[in-house]
Amino acid sequence: MVITIISGSPSKNSVSIRIGWYLMHYIKTLASEVEVNILDCRKYEVPLDDATYKNDGSAPKHLQPLVELFFRTDGFILLSPEYNGSYTPSLKNLLNHFPKLDHKACGIVTASDGALGGMRAAQQLQQLIAAHFGIISPYMLIVPHVGGKFNEEAELTDETFSRHIIRFVDEYLWLFKALFDSRKKAFKNSQEAKKHMKLGLLREGIIPHDDRVALTPAQCRILMGDPHNFSIVVQPSPTRCFKDEEYIAAGIPVQEGLDDCNIILGVKEVPIKDLMQDKTYFFFSHTIKKQPHNRKLLQAIL
Repeated sequence: MVITIISGSPSKNSVSIRIGWYLMHYIKTLASEVEVNILDCRKYEVPLDDATYKNDGSAPKHLQPLVELFFRTDGFILLSPEYNGSYTPSLKNLLNHFPKLDHKACGIVTASDGALGGMRAAQQLQQLIAAHFGIISPYMLIVPHVGGKFNEEAELTDETFSRHIIRFVDEYLWLFKALFDSRKKAFKNSQEAKKHMKLGLLREGIIPHDDRVALTPAQCRILMGDPHNFSIVVQPSPTRCFKDEEYIAAGIPVQEGLDDCNIILGVKEVPIKDLMQDKTYFFFSHTIKKQPHNRKLLQAIL
């Protein structure tokens, strides 16, 4: 597990970076299993938004360590002093060079010499992270009068401020670990799904009965052949426009249970009592317009 604190200050006499060093050491004391790094924007000459860097060796040689660190990172803490009512241009330029922060925990830390602690920068960082599809930790660390909070050795000199740091780090680590476990599980599931993808053709349960079907026997045969190699099973139905025997003749198994299917296909709304946990469904739910009669179905799905 890797956390990277990105210090966005371009100033050679940066005071806000002291917060980053303090947070790095503090997080290490709480979570020794986590690798914590500081990414100091001052150390990298990043050109103005000229390319999106991928982890394939295509980035400039002097930026390869930056690229490798970025792609190894499981969660970010964005640290920025307030510059004219916003975060720093160097931080924005850095993030513009990388793909989205999909499903990664992102903490927000801002600082200023004034009493507001960079609140305006923090608000705009929320929009920036959302645009990059990161998941924002709701408790932000806003540091007013930063020069009086941390000394040059990155030590906390205002002990009354420690409660804010503790709350910020506790909230961030909870989100970070929850998302890390979720992504790990999702990756494992996706790898297993790639090995064996099984589709289930649902029996329409809505009343009055609908005789339409998501896949015909011929279409099922196509999906079961190269290059798709899906497994498909069909739930028996007395009202479907294609009879069970037609699917059997096409080599498609007919069975009652769909518990072993990854994806379940239907046409109309699935009765709530028939919904199975942890399954991917494709059907017309008729909920996009907030139809009152299907409100309970939407709630059950969500």
